[in-house]
Amino acid sequence: MKTRILTAVFLIALTLLALFLFPFYLFLILIDITLLLGFMELKNIVGKTGLPCFSISLVFLLFLPWAWNYTPDMITPILIAALLLHLVWALIIPLPDLKFCLPATSGSFFSIIYLGIPFSILSTYQVNSPQSIGHPNRIWELMLVFIALWLSDSAAYFTGRAIGKHKITPRISPNKSLEGFIAGIVFPAAGAVVYGKFLLPEYPAWFLLLTGLVLGISGIMGDLFESALKRGSGIKDSSNLFPGHGGILDRTDSILAGVPAFYLLKFIWENFQG
Repeated sequence: MKTRILTAVFLIALTLLALFLFPFYLFLILIDITLLLGFMELKNIVGKTGLPCFSISLVFLLFLPWAWNYTPDMITPILIAALLLHLVWALIIPLPDLKFCLPATSGSFFSIIYLGIPFSILSTYQVNSPQSIGHPNRIWELMLVFIALWLSDSAAYFTGRAIGKHKITPRISPNKSLEGFIAGIVFPAAGAVVYGKFLLPEYPAWFLLLTGLVLGISGIMGDLFESALKRGSGIKDSSNLFPGHGGILDRTDSILAGVPAFYLLKFIWENFQG
């Protein structure tokens, strides 16, 4: 338990330091290191199922956060180029069997979407990002996402342990309960309203409530999806990188779903309000 707590404190401190104080180029390097480690974990998970994973995906994966911040108009062409190159790659590398062509190509391209898009979006909220300059509230929006996801995870865990009786995902995560699921939605919803009242007063209470609900649900779904990937591959943790916490994917599973969910919700809010 002590090791787990110390690791958590270190990761939180590093995250806050990187988001608020790092020069942006250094922050993007940290993002790329995270993506590299996450890709290696995902490649190992895919490999456990007997499927190959194309390393060419890593080139696009590491480039995506830089493009997202400095040349956002190039995102769609980059993703199209990645798709086409993956199709070619599937034809020129020696696959063990042609039945692997579709799942290997799909799984490899999926790594760019699953890892690259959430971390690229996240990078734009760092205080020195080109997209954050002149918009000081962006970092507090990201903090809202982090706090809501943390509240969801903590509330679901402790409520499930205390009163959880009705199992809802026995095939994926046997310890998840309906009681924990409800707590994992209610607490971030309430927390988002309180947080927004003080730090994001420009957003109405109903939008903050909706944001908390969406983040609670998406965080739980992200956790369950990563658990499904691991269970399908017969492994417990994505890696042993963080003592007591598992690997990159284990620590960011809710973020990988929560950040895109917030991005989409904010997009709808900004483009369709009124």
